[in-house]
Amino acid sequence: MSNRKRETWKNSTAKELLAANILSGAVPASMESRQVYEMREEYSSFRFKNFSANLESLRMDIARSQRDYIAFLHDMAIVNERRKALSQNPGIPPKQNASSKMTRTNGKPLKTEEN
Repeated sequence: MSNRKRETWKNSTAKELLAANILSGAVPASMESRQVYEMREEYSSFRFKNFSANLESLRMDIARSQRDYIAFLHDMAIVNERRKALSQNPGIPPKQNASSKMTRTNGKPLKTEEN
């Protein structure tokens, strides 16, 4: 029996390579787990059943990250548009938002610029 520890998936070279292959398009969503598993020798360090589950999990993580990135870009576009509008019309106060009308749990109004 070897004293060498088995590499874990979390920090493995195989995981890094797989993520890079998914992002580059070398591993499309339509590719079967078995085909992906057989692509690289590094993947064979892991049992196919575990690899297959890790592949699906990684695909979902990458898809979620891509959706989050798109949402972030959308939000930043809104922020930049608002900043531009404010810089072009500095004398116009921003619209009052809902938080300035809120009250504390003790019933007293929150401090706002108006009071």
